[in-house]
Amino acid sequence: SPTKVNAHEILEDAYTVMSLRCEERGGKMTLSLGAKDYYIYADKAHFQNIVFNILDNALKYKKTDVPPEVAIYTSNSSPKELSISISDNGVGIYRRDRKRIFKRYVRLRKGDLYEEKGFGLGLCYVKNMMDTMKGKIRVTGKKDVGTTMTLIFPLQKGTKVSH
Repeated sequence: SPTKVNAHEILEDAYTVMSLRCEERGGKMTLSLGAKDYYIYADKAHFQNIVFNILDNALKYKKTDVPPEVAIYTSNSSPKELSISISDNGVGIYRRDRKRIFKRYVRLRKGDLYEEKGFGLGLCYVKNMMDTMKGKIRVTGKKDVGTTMTLIFPLQKGTKVSH
């Protein structure tokens, strides 16, 4: 059920909840809402699930001996798009695995061991929902340095915020 959604409001709510989980792990989370236009046409519940899934992964795949640092920031990558980037200082993802992580049941492992519990469905769901909402998802970063997931949504027409 797509509707006009205030993305900043959803991100603020997610930040409030997930920053507490980050602090419990000795880390810190930052929020920088730099986009001037931030209304998207999306299913609100699925959009919330996408954001929480990516934030949960940022905390789940942290380095063992390093407190997590997670940053959420928004910008208007073009006059017609909202970019939401979520960066972490976690274990990172090899370039060769960046496309694979969106396939169903794919889980990355360290050697012969899976480090975290899960079914390998979260990012498949994220990708499917982004496609359904006519958005894009980009993955950047380096193995052992961290990951940035960037969600790009078309802006909802007629919702330009005047300042």
